[in-house]
Formats: sequence, C-alpha cells, structure tokens
Amino acid sequence: MSASASGRWVTRVIASSIGTLGLPLCAQAAPLELVLKLDISSGYESNPFQQPEEAAPASGAASSAAATPRATRRHAQTAEGAVVVPLASDDSRLALSGRIGRQRFDPISELDHQQTEVDGRLQWRFGPLLQAALRQTASRLPYAFQDGSYLKLDMTERHSRSAELTLQPTPALSLPLSVQQQSLRHDDRATHGVLDRKEQQASLALRWRSPTRSELQLGCMMVEADFPRRTPEQIAALDSGWTERQVFASADWQYSVKTRLSGRIAQVRREHPARTERNTQLVSRTLRLTHQPSPMSRLELELWRQPKDTEDPSTLTSLSRGFRLSAAWQPSDFARMALAYGDERQRYDPALSSAATGATLGRTRSLGWRLQYQLSRDLSAQMELGRERQSRSTFSSDITQSVLRLSLSYSFENLAGGLQRSGLGAWP
Repeated sequence: MSASASGRWVTRVIASSIGTLGLPLCAQAAPLELVLKLDISSGYESNPFQQPEEAAPASGAASSAAATPRATRRHAQTAEGAVVVPLASDDSRLALSGRIGRQRFDPISELDHQQTEVDGRLQWRFGPLLQAALRQTASRLPYAFQDGSYLKLDMTERHSRSAELTLQPTPALSLPLSVQQQSLRHDDRATHGVLDRKEQQASLALRWRSPTRSELQLGCMMVEADFPRRTPEQIAALDSGWTERQVFASADWQYSVKTRLSGRIAQVRREHPARTERNTQLVSRTLRLTHQPSPMSRLELELWRQPKDTEDPSTLTSLSRGFRLSAAWQPSDFARMALAYGDERQRYDPALSSAATGATLGRTRSLGWRLQYQLSRDLSAQMELGRERQSRSTFSSDITQSVLRLSLSYSFENLAGGLQRSGLGAWP
C-alpha cells in the first residue's frame, strides 16, 4: 500500500465513521490526544534468509548463489503517529494510528523495502446497556523467511475489518458478539499465491468481570477460509478452503496486587469440503503468569500447546508447545532493561498418503536482551541483542540467527501517558 493510498484509507475511515453514526466531534469533553514517534536504527543480522548452517549462500534468481553474502547490515527509519478524538462520553472515542518505515540492507540490496501499517478504531457507548466498536486495519510487510528455501523479497498485504456489539445487562456481566473479515495477498503470486486467503469470522461469548479485575469468559467461534488463487492441482492437494469451529473458555485471575494469572483452553475442529481426510480436531491451551515484585520490575511466564497453520500438502497437522520466560527491570528513572528466553517444540504429523515417513520434529530456542536509556524527556537510545537457533529432523544442520540493533528514538505526546495508552511506548 502506498503512502497516498494509506492517506485515502484514513480519510475514508473518518468520513464513514462520522457520516454513518453522526458523531458529535464538536461536543468532545476531553482534549484531542496526539502522539508521534521517530526512530532511526542500524544493526547487524547474521542470517537474514534463515539458511541452514551447511547450506551454500543463495539469493533470488537474479544472482548466483556464491555471490550472495550470508550476513547483512540493516538500516531503518520509522515514523509512527496516533491521534485519539474523544466523543460524547468517556467510553466513546475515535483512534487513528499509522506507521511507515524504510529498511535498507547492505550489501544485500534486493531486500530493501518500505513497509506501512494503518489502524482505525471507533468505540461508541449507547447508554449503560450497549456498546459498539468498529475497527479497520491495513498493512504492507515483508514475507518472513523460514528455512532458506525462498531467497528473495516478497511483500504481503493484509486487510482486516471488524465490528463488535456488546450487551451489558449488569456492570459485571456482558455478552460480546463480533464479526471480522480478513485477507492476505502476496506480491509473488507464482510462489506464494497458494497461501493467499480470505477469511470470515464470527464469535459469541459470555463474559463476567469482578470488581477486582478478575474475568471469566465462555464462548464459541467459527472461521471460514477461502484460497482464491489456488490452481486445480493445488486444490486437489490442499482443498480450496476450510471451516474451523472453536468452543473456548478463558480466565484472568487477579490473585493479588502483584500477581495475575490468565489462561485459555479451546477445542478446535477444522473441516475441509473435499479433502475430508485432512479434517482435524485438536485442543489448544495457553497459560500466562505475571508477577510484579516491585514497581520497578516484572516477571512473566508463558506456556502453550496449540495447533499452527500449515499449507504443506505432506503435513496433516502442526502442533506447537513451549514456554517463554521474560524479565523487565528499571534500575533508575533513566534506564530500563529486559531479558527473554523462549523454547518452542514443533511436531509436523504427515498426511495419510505419506504416513510411512513419520512425524517431523522441530525445536526453536531464542534469547533476547534489550536496554533503553532516556537521554532526555523526548529522546532515548536503545540497544538490542538476540540469538535464535532452529533445528528440525529434516534439516541437514541447524539454522542460527544473531541480531544486533542500535537505535535512537524521539517521541512527542501532548498529554502525559499518551505513548503508553497508544501502544507506541510499549515495553517488553
């Protein structure tokens, strides 16, 4: 999406929101909220194509494999902004945000690109019993390299539109109903057109919230996916789409002022219209524990066991399980640091036609560290270090990636706390 197209999209969101609902912008009770963030960074990546260690360097069709370096320096400039327009009540607002960035890679210039993201949200409360929300997003981002099998830049476009209507008969009890449409498109249709998709989703839930911020939710969800660019041969192998149904329960428990526990469990059933042998029924489980020993520190543990999307005709299901442990510490008013370690194990079960090959097992381990120092009220410097190692039974050797990033950020907010409320100042 170009910058001019992003601007036209934002204009349409504002116009349709005001025109459809007749929002009284002139009657706003609170001041307009503005947030701006500019970021300049340089860094190093040891393996941007995610190639196995023993694989010979390669690139796109335009150049020879031996001529392409494995490591690269990355230089980026990013601009982010958000505006929040208060409407007729404290629970009614229009929020618009956007991000545009340019990435330059040296010496692998074929990876140079520009990426954009825009997001528009409208919340409106109709008295104490009813609340509505509309959201529309669009993004243009690069396709993520995985195992060295695809070695050139491919940009993806994602669009999403959603609406939610919440009935709240009591302050503690609510009934949210939501619908959503999503689409994904790749520039390289010859290679990744098989992954282009359109989705429609609907969910209904019953939510209870206590005065201590604990929450319990029960609900169901249905997703229909269609892959419009698949060829007849690809449809014969993968089908033209699928329908997924979920029944889920989730809970957030505020155990104490310092500790919060949240979890979700769901039964996931996916059905294919023609390739019924690819139908699956799995259970998804996630758990998160957050503990804040002091106002200057935070510990977080995440555990999961859940299915992952796979479009490989030789793979029937992909199951991921693992954990992530992170810690954040603010030793002074000017410095913050964070450390995170993750360990994920994957299991790829073969389709019935290739069951003799057995399941493929994989593992991904990652370690990251980040330091931020506040040079002034509006200016900060950051340093990030990361290391990741992937192994899989079908790889000849492991895939490793090391990352170093140094950045300088300028931020502006016309109201205190605007960066955190908009998400632009989020910290790990």
